[in-house]
Amino acid sequence: MQRPWVVVGGCVLLAATLIVTGCRSRPPSPIDARRTGQPQPPGASRAAEWAAPDGDPLTAPSAFGRTVATPVVGVGDDEFETMTPAERAVYRLRPNDAVFVHLRGIPESANYEYVIDDSGYINLPYIPPIYAVGLTASELQRAIHDSYIANLIYRQISVNVILPTQSFFVRGEVRQPGRYALTSGMTLLKAIASAGGYTEFANPRRVEIIRAGETLAANARQLEQNPELDFNVKAGDVIIVRRSIF
Repeated sequence: MQRPWVVVGGCVLLAATLIVTGCRSRPPSPIDARRTGQPQPPGASRAAEWAAPDGDPLTAPSAFGRTVATPVVGVGDDEFETMTPAERAVYRLRPNDAVFVHLRGIPESANYEYVIDDSGYINLPYIPPIYAVGLTASELQRAIHDSYIANLIYRQISVNVILPTQSFFVRGEVRQPGRYALTSGMTLLKAIASAGGYTEFANPRRVEIIRAGETLAANARQLEQNPELDFNVKAGDVIIVRRSIF
């Protein structure tokens, strides 16, 4: 005959074992993932997003209710060229798309060129990865800005996100030749300044702009003396600062 206290003790032990096992096997919720700093999966529910603490901008997949089922090839420059400005404004980013991130209003302004990885993220300095797939350029711009502020990296920062065809090139005798984001109001003189200015071998009077297969000549010294003559740079322009013969 079993003793009553043995039976009761066995039941209590069995119940405790089931509870512990159930807790260990419970999958983490989107909120748990946020609290542990792990990226939230694209399929997380919108209800969990709004229930999560702090409301940081790093959960774009649930915030915009989009799920990426299979990797998608990024849009090419040719496709961008056929888009109207209105279509580019509402275009939603995909894996392998390239974007320019332009940071200003901080101690060291910076320009970054990123390709969105297959998992949908881009990695910027000092902040956790940002999920970019499914966002427009302006939405990604806001997410980056809010992340820098929320993570106490900067108190103030200006962020511009530019799609690839909205860019220009500066080559020749400049200190930082390369491709640059085409921001609003970009002129020839500003473009040269964005590339670090002239080298000691530059001839500012011999600047060429290759635009749509045509080559235009400009005298940057004359533009400096007459700023009203400075003209806007267009997407795809290639600016070449020639070398002085002396």
